[in-house]
Amino acid sequence: MQSIRFKAQGAMQRQKQQRDVLGLTVLFTLIGLSGVFLLQIGTLVYVIAMVNKPAPSLVQLADGSAISTAEMGSQERTEPVIRRFTIETMTLLMSWTGRVNVSQPDGKRLTVADTGMEVHNHGRTFKVASSTWQSSLALSEDFRPALLQKLAELTPAQVFSGQMEVIFVPKEITEVKPIQPGKWKVSLIANLVTFNRGTQVGEAIPFNKDVYVRAVIPPHTSSQSSDLERLVADIRQAGLEIYAMTTLTSPELH
Repeated sequence: MQSIRFKAQGAMQRQKQQRDVLGLTVLFTLIGLSGVFLLQIGTLVYVIAMVNKPAPSLVQLADGSAISTAEMGSQERTEPVIRRFTIETMTLLMSWTGRVNVSQPDGKRLTVADTGMEVHNHGRTFKVASSTWQSSLALSEDFRPALLQKLAELTPAQVFSGQMEVIFVPKEITEVKPIQPGKWKVSLIANLVTFNRGTQVGEAIPFNKDVYVRAVIPPHTSSQSSDLERLVADIRQAGLEIYAMTTLTSPELH
């Protein structure tokens, strides 16, 4: 009888231990679930805070300089950006100095005579200034060939022999007018000033144009990008391109 009583007591103790272990397991499980729940709540609060946080107004570049930023749609560009892009592109496009800067193996820049860049259109070969060819990468693909041909016809041969320079002198942008989402008309008043070798008196030719600009996706480069790809990205970093150009009094395009 005593043996049976001991066995019964042992069984009861084992059951009690099992209940204790089960209780502790349930307790630790509840604690763990509570921790996960609190972690999820914390993550949700952080995400909401980040969504409601204002976008940074300054971004620091790799060279240490800082630029201001603003949240904009893919088809939006500020008027100062459009003005700067138009003037810089037109200055490079229409200035023919007969000189070009080239990089030396030691990293230095050397100014040499500009022999020009050959362009081909409809089986014909033309020559334009190197700066004209480079800046033409800011033109739309359907507008670029015809304009390069026209500029080749306008560029005096004396430019490539060092006898003449033509400098684009912007005077005023009278208007930056939105015409469609992501498209603008820029009214530009300027002169083309021609200098012959040996004289400091230039001849000014009026150059007044409506320049049509539209938003595009700016290209990106990587360490594997070619020199041409980097040049295109640099020319198009404003996310804009010129797709048409007319005289200032021509009917408006869209």
